Amino acid sequence: MDRIKQEPDYILKFLSPVRKAIANRVCWSFKNIPQFDLHMDVDASAFVQAKEAILVKAEDIIPSYNDMFIFCACRALEKFPELNAHFTDEGIKEFKEVNIGFAVATPEGVLVPVIRCANAMNLQEIAKSSSELIKLAKNGRLRSSLQTHATFTISSLGAFGIDSFNAIINPPQVAILAVGSIIKKPGIRDNKLLLIDTLHLTLTVDHRAIDGDLAANFLVELSNKILNFC
Repeated sequence: MDRIKQEPDYILKFLSPVRKAIANRVCWSFKNIPQFDLHMDVDASAFVQAKEAILVKAEDIIPSYNDMFIFCACRALEKFPELNAHFTDEGIKEFKEVNIGFAVATPEGVLVPVIRCANAMNLQEIAKSSSELIKLAKNGRLRSSLQTHATFTISSLGAFGIDSFNAIINPPQVAILAVGSIIKKPGIRDNKLLLIDTLHLTLTVDHRAIDGDLAANFLVELSNKILNFC
């Protein structure tokens, strides 16, 4: 329960340890990392069709859209390891394993559990791992060891109806992906104007490690993984 102090004209809610940690980390990131954003709308029709097919199969654990984003991001990061990296004073560490951090809202604040070696998992394995980590986070039982060693982070607010947003890099990582909701937008397909299921992606990168052309190529690769998801 939050500690509070009652005053005649306001209530003071004291910062929890989690909220203090979040405040310190995002302030350091925003002040010290030269961050820039790239935006892209992606045709998510294949994503929506795959999700519908998954629901029909009625697996014990049904992969979420976020699990599908993680699956696609892992494949794109394998092709662009420069974004699966940490920036250090000594140099840029590019990792062979893809450890995906993903934001989870809890009463204490946002926690970022990490799926280790996510690039070695299939979609169902990612879904199982994320489901277990989310339960631990929601129940206040997510150990600090399960929130470390992320090489890339995904933050999704699509479930809340948010179309797009910019996320703040979680240092020492060099990039973070913000995922909005899937909404129908007018678009051209086969020379016809249609309403297309569209997903907005925002990639934020550390300019000390990543230049614009590399970030753009990664985002194009990721969008192709989503466009051709099966």
